[in-house]
Amino acid sequence: MRRPFVWLFMLCKRLFKKPGFIAVLAILILLTAAATFLSSGDGGIISVAVFAEDPSEAASHEVITTLTEKKSVVRFIRCSSEEEAVDEVISGRADTAWLFPADLGDRLERFPIDGKPVMRSISRENSVYVMLAAEKLHTALYPRLSFSIFEKFMDKKFDETDDALLERYYSDSYVYGDLVGIEFAGGETSDEPEEYLLSPLRGMLAVAVSLTSAASVMYFFIDRDKGTFAWIPVRKQIYVQLASVIIPTVITGAVALAAIKASGLFTSFAVEAASALLFCVDCALFSILLGRICGSALRLGAVIPAVMLAEIALSPVFLNIESFKFVSYLLPPYHYLTAVYRPFAMINMIIYAAVGGALCLLTRKRA
Repeated sequence: MRRPFVWLFMLCKRLFKKPGFIAVLAILILLTAAATFLSSGDGGIISVAVFAEDPSEAASHEVITTLTEKKSVVRFIRCSSEEEAVDEVISGRADTAWLFPADLGDRLERFPIDGKPVMRSISRENSVYVMLAAEKLHTALYPRLSFSIFEKFMDKKFDETDDALLERYYSDSYVYGDLVGIEFAGGETSDEPEEYLLSPLRGMLAVAVSLTSAASVMYFFIDRDKGTFAWIPVRKQIYVQLASVIIPTVITGAVALAAIKASGLFTSFAVEAASALLFCVDCALFSILLGRICGSALRLGAVIPAVMLAEIALSPVFLNIESFKFVSYLLPPYHYLTAVYRPFAMINMIIYAAVGGALCLLTRKRA
């Protein structure tokens, strides 16, 4: 303890000899690389098999082009026959199949009169993915359908049937623009679709940092039980434990921060660095207190998977669930993922660290 810098250096050096620590760092890098690679490609989370009886038919061509030309959560599989499209669904390679008839345009024109389906969709089950994909299909079909409704209205009310004139009237009345303007919490706006495969990446990296922190407490318990820290007074072992947990957590946090920068999710250096540092401190204190409750490496190891699942479910990694807010407030990733996009929320992270630090000192009879 007389040479703290040498002791800290040896502690860091010792970390890189632990396979578990190296594995977590490797997971951070691989996770970022995989998410970045997938987001740069097709990357759809919903697969749709598409078959058109007559690909050159105007309505089918227009709808299919509208659906496939933009990057989205739907991945389209072009099929050369109806049987192939259905087989894609049966085999599980596609969530649903869309079958475009050769007379789609005529069916859309008749729909305001007879109300009959204009095409077929074949699925194994009516899942959330199928319904989400159907919304995109309805959006692509509606412009053609709305013109047909307009055409029938003009014919009935004004006896106007000239196609060229109707198209001019319709196009002149068309309003271009977004009905809803999407902004980020920091006040920025976006004209580009969000990288939906990258959006959960920050949350998964945060959970990995939290895992490192909890695992570090386990390593400390193992070393303590071996008598490694027997020469240090029990009441002072809290400082050794803090160093043993904060150092690997900060190293992992730095790697996670570099991964966020590489993935393109970086906001600003000041906000990212401050929130990441506070997050590492919060994680370390949370894990130490969790270790105090468990009391041993064995019990802590049994609890860690449940805690990680809670952090994924109750922090805004994939979804922001409001039902268990009180539990969410106890989890460090929740505050970190909130503070990155709302810097004022860092005050909550500071309060969390202050309360956690006080509790650690008050319960330091046995580290």
